[in-house]
Amino acid sequence: MDHLAQNPSKPSNTPPKQAKEILRKAQEVYKDQPHEALRLLQQVLVPNKLPEKLRGEYYLIKAKSYQVQNNSQQCITQALKAEEILTRTNDSSGLMSCYIVKGNAYYRLLALTASAESYLQGMQLARKLGRTDAINAVTLNLGNIYAQQKDWSNANRYYHEALTQYKAENEPSMISYVYNNLGVIDEMTGKYKSALSKYNKALKIDIDSKDTLAISSDLCNISEVYSKTGKYAKALEGYRQSLLLAKVIQNNEYIAQILSKKAECLHRMRGSRDSITAWCTEVIQLFETKACDDLLVLRRAHALMAEVVAESSNPRQAVVHFKAWRELDSLIMAKESDQRLLEIQGSYNSEHLQRQTDQLAFEKSLMQVQQERLQATNMTLIVSILLVILAAVLVYVWKKPAPLGKEG
Repeated sequence: MDHLAQNPSKPSNTPPKQAKEILRKAQEVYKDQPHEALRLLQQVLVPNKLPEKLRGEYYLIKAKSYQVQNNSQQCITQALKAEEILTRTNDSSGLMSCYIVKGNAYYRLLALTASAESYLQGMQLARKLGRTDAINAVTLNLGNIYAQQKDWSNANRYYHEALTQYKAENEPSMISYVYNNLGVIDEMTGKYKSALSKYNKALKIDIDSKDTLAISSDLCNISEVYSKTGKYAKALEGYRQSLLLAKVIQNNEYIAQILSKKAECLHRMRGSRDSITAWCTEVIQLFETKACDDLLVLRRAHALMAEVVAESSNPRQAVVHFKAWRELDSLIMAKESDQRLLEIQGSYNSEHLQRQTDQLAFEKSLMQVQQERLQATNMTLIVSILLVILAAVLVYVWKKPAPLGKEG
């Protein structure tokens, strides 16, 4: 009895019917309560022994829960497990969700190529299944990926597809969002008139929707075009209005961004150094109080301060800002290198993790072969040693002199 008490039996498998009910509950709550969904999934004692269909669903819900928690690495690991099973069970709907979840996770890690590959696989299945909601989301995300990669042609193509879809479904906020993104492409490619047209379309929609944050963003975008085209008075007025709205909703990220762009515009028109210094100082203070963390905005503020302070014959103070500017350059470059590494790892993981089981099996077989060879070598060595000992004994016995007889 004591022996049994010290060695409790292993937990039994969760019955399929009970597991199915747990998965149903986890599916219902993961969007709003991912922690609760993961807690529920822990009640499935041995997930690897579930029927294959339930096992694929188990790993997919787990991946979705980690996605909501922004735990991208865990999300990808679970999604890859789900993908392997769902491919075997030919579950098209599950696979579509799996590809999109994986694409979202790679996108958060800025592994953009791996993300695009997953989205395209998800879109292919979404089209077959007639899932308009999934097609819309993936189309827009693909536009965002290609825009970040500065592949303007593909970005433009997917944004226009998304725009058509959102217009058909009459979704004003998404229509405005896509118009803004199309405006960014036009602005980046020097098509300023077209960019203004798209930004103004977005602004009209957002004013009708009374979306304060979106209106602030639209005004900032419009002002940026005016600043680039030398219409500085219009630009400064737009920035002023945008800044007021950002302060109303207390969005410090936008406040810092608008202040830095406003300072840049004033510097282009050779305006008041005191105003430029004041606005840049306000940006730096927002970072010092951890109210925002966009390094590019902080870098821009220090670069402007270095230039303006140097022009006002204060070289010592200019050096302080120049050093901060260069340190931020190094940090941003390091961050870009990390993002590139994640991109490589993301692409590698999508191939490697799917083959991990086969690789482990191969390594196990290889180890067994090596062990067999080692055992054979050891046996040969032992036999050789025994033969040498036997030969030595025989030689010793053969050469040993016969005992002398007793004298009479």
